[in-house]
Order: sequence, then structure tokens, then C-alpha cells
Amino acid sequence: MDRFSLMFLRYFCRVFHKKLSRYKWVSIYDQKAMLKLKTNLILHLDDPEYTVSEKESLLQIAKSQSEKNLRTKLFLTNYFTYEHYRNLSVNIEFIILSQGYNAISDEGTISDERTFESDSNDFSVVYSSPYIDYIGDKHEKHTAWSAVHLIDEIIPKLYEKDPKITVRLIGRVGKEAAKKLVVYENVQSLGLVNFRENSKLLMDSSIGIYTRKFDHKRSVQKIFEYAGAGLPIVSYRLVDTSAVEEHGWGILVETPEQFVEAILFLKENISEFNNFKKRIAKNKKQFSWIELAKQYDLEVLT
Repeated sequence: MDRFSLMFLRYFCRVFHKKLSRYKWVSIYDQKAMLKLKTNLILHLDDPEYTVSEKESLLQIAKSQSEKNLRTKLFLTNYFTYEHYRNLSVNIEFIILSQGYNAISDEGTISDERTFESDSNDFSVVYSSPYIDYIGDKHEKHTAWSAVHLIDEIIPKLYEKDPKITVRLIGRVGKEAAKKLVVYENVQSLGLVNFRENSKLLMDSSIGIYTRKFDHKRSVQKIFEYAGAGLPIVSYRLVDTSAVEEHGWGILVETPEQFVEAILFLKENISEFNNFKKRIAKNKKQFSWIELAKQYDLEVLT
């Protein structure tokens, strides 16, 4: 079974039940159930890096749906992925629907109103990930869960420049990672938490940092969760982080040195820090899961 098939065995697709006018969750491989329910097939793709054979799998699925007089709608999270798929010679409707954030962040966002003095000891950066692993830990080579660059480059350089800036880590810290971090008094390990707790912890921070350098070339939910919490963002310049520049949510950099300098700049330049926060507060709501769900429903129903 190819990676495309495995991906859709892991995930389920939302489909619209015309007869009952309500949603059902069924696997796209449950063809009999889909025919019985007279459903439209809705596919969600996030990662553009698929092989030719996997494209063929998508074509075959769409062709099969067309023969059964069922439409195929392909939801993508960014235009990069769209460019990858738009030339497929089959009747597929492409819909761009962004990543989003947990709307709990809008239930009285603390972070939107917070300001800091340049000499404040309450300034913090936050990094959130299910796993925060180092060399020797289970996910040391994982493109999303490895924190080697964060631990080897960003935290030491930041500590050297300003040890008063707290580094808050949300996620399960690996044993080897913990050994490396124990020497930094400014690091707080907050553990793995649920979405609601994650949002609350983010809102009580100053800046969201995205230290990954591998570019998946897709939309990254972490970026939108940071924005949802009202946090200015510092990140490397990637396709993954293009929303930061597009919406004016923070600073994109090229090197570890620039990364640390961007954090220091936001701490020391309160007016610029607050300008980012005001801009985020103004335009973030369109990316809440509540608003995106409304958009999704509208697209499915038409």
C-alpha cells in the first residue's frame, strides 16, 4: 500500500449526507456506505510532497466518484499545495481552507492586551510541540518533533544575551533533551497538555517561536495557534511560515543569530511589539476554527 493510501487509512474525511442534511464521518474506502448515503466525497490534503504513483491514486479515486455521479472536492491548506495538484486532468474542485486556531483564545484573550517594559522580568518566549526531543531521544530525526536546533542554537544564544527571558516549553521533553536543558535556569518545561490548556499557556506568554528549519511546504497549525493567542511570532523564513509575513504577525529570519536578535528587538522595542499584537488582534479571528468551520460548511453545501 502506498503512502497516499496509508495516509487516508489514518484520517477520515467529512462527507455530506444529502438525504438527511447532516454530516457523517466515513472512511473514503467505505465505498458501499458512501453510495448508500448518496454522499459527496471530500478529500483533505495538507502535504504537497506526493509521488507520481500517489497522484495516480488520487486520480483513480476522483474518476471512480465521477462515474458514480459524485463530486470530488479537494480541500487544501495553502496555494503551494494547490499548484502541485491543479494540473490533474480530472474533474476535481479545489478549495483553499487555511489552518486555524482553537477559539478558546478568543474567550477573553489575556495576551492581546499585555504590554511589557524593556526591563521587565516577565518577558517569555514559548515553544509548543507534542514532543521536544534531542539526539538520543525517540524523535531526534523527526522533522517536526526534533528540537536539536532549539536546544543547541537558540536557547544557548538567547541565554547568553539575556538570561532573564524565560523560555517556556509546552510538550513532552525527551530524557536527553532534559539533560541538555537542566543547565539553563530560564527554561520552564510545562509538559504535554490538551488543546485548551495549550491555548491558555500560550496566552500567558509574550512571543511564540517556531525554530524548525525543515520546510514541509504546507500550512502549520502552530503558527495559527500562536496568532490565535495574540503572540507576535519569530520564525525562520519558510513556506511553512509564510502566513507570518503575509498577515504581519511577526519577524522572519535566516540565521540563529538573527532569530535571537529578533526576540531581543521585540522585548526592547515596546511600540513595535504592541504594533504586532494589535495587528494580530485585528485580523486573527478569520482563522479561528469556528469561522473556518462556517466556511467549510458553506463550501460543502454548495
